[in-house]
Amino acid sequence: MFVAVAIAAAVLAANAAAPIPAEAANSIDRQAIVDYAYRYWHNYNPDYRDFNNTGSRGGDCTNFVSQALRAGGWRDVWGLDYKSTSVWWYWKWPPFQSWTWVNANKFFWFASGSGRADIVNISADLNRRFTLQLGDIVQIDYERDGEMDHSMIVTKKDGYDIYLTYHTTLGRDRQDHKFLDIYGGSPGAAYYGWHLHDS
Repeated sequence: MFVAVAIAAAVLAANAAAPIPAEAANSIDRQAIVDYAYRYWHNYNPDYRDFNNTGSRGGDCTNFVSQALRAGGWRDVWGLDYKSTSVWWYWKWPPFQSWTWVNANKFFWFASGSGRADIVNISADLNRRFTLQLGDIVQIDYERDGEMDHSMIVTKKDGYDIYLTYHTTLGRDRQDHKFLDIYGGSPGAAYYGWHLHDS
């Protein structure tokens, strides 16, 4: 616990010394999110930890989403309580991060309270997926128990479907996976989208 607090304090100090410009924090570059996803969906970015095979913390899906969102303009939200759903940050060295950065369910609650995105209940009407744009996020609750299990990035869209790029466990990372194919594999799951605010 002492190490975690020490790291968080260092993060706060560094952020205060080198704040991110307001324009970077208040605008989203959707193409940058997509470009990041295409670049690192299979060849992982060495600047970030790989959370595959980390036991109860799950796979690397939400870590990958967070990286892409940061690349697209989302500003880190610093705070000493790394378990809080009001913070969202990653510290490179020594490696540490908020739970919202890597955990699908914690990310869901951060997004819901951040004012950065609007939720889209795709399960209520599958056609709602077409309201999502490139760079938006889709999450899955496989057991419909209120706990998000997976996070993905919208990287392609046409008149027939949206396509999702993501990291996952067991080496099954995917680029431009068709939503209806994912839905067909888990039709009983709950699907939610996050439509990012552009400013």
